[in-house]
Amino acid sequence: MRLSRNELVAGISHKQYEFPVNLLTIKGINIFGENMYYNITSEAIPNGFKIYGILTFFLMNSCDRCLEQFEKKYNPKFELLLTSNIDLIKKNNLDIIHFPESMTEIDLVYIFDEFILLEKPINFLCKKECKGLCQYCGVNLNLCNCDCRNLSKDNTFNILQNNLK
Repeated sequence: MRLSRNELVAGISHKQYEFPVNLLTIKGINIFGENMYYNITSEAIPNGFKIYGILTFFLMNSCDRCLEQFEKKYNPKFELLLTSNIDLIKKNNLDIIHFPESMTEIDLVYIFDEFILLEKPINFLCKKECKGLCQYCGVNLNLCNCDCRNLSKDNTFNILQNNLK
């Protein structure tokens, strides 16, 4: 996941790279498969380089509603500025990375760690219309229906109905 300064100077145009998932340093995210991919383009700018592209990876998740395992493909776009201009870096812009003239290469692993973390959703859903589990018998309502809602007219909160009258 290293890019050399020579590659950046020559210019990279829609080049696809593959790298092993085990190079990532983030923990607690279940990336499906052994490899991830990124398609990258670079161009020279004053005092550095502009890099942009698309990261491609699959996450193995457990649905928060029905608890089924599923995999989902993610394709976050990214754009970075690699620069030796300290004034730009002092502005605390997260997409600007210090890349002094003395460095011959840059490792993108930590940068991609952040992009993956930002892409991770708060709630994992196998599908938008997921029905979840029955609150009475625990059956997955995406796979079959149950009669628990019809059978269970006794709700512990029914006693509150008396207070409304």
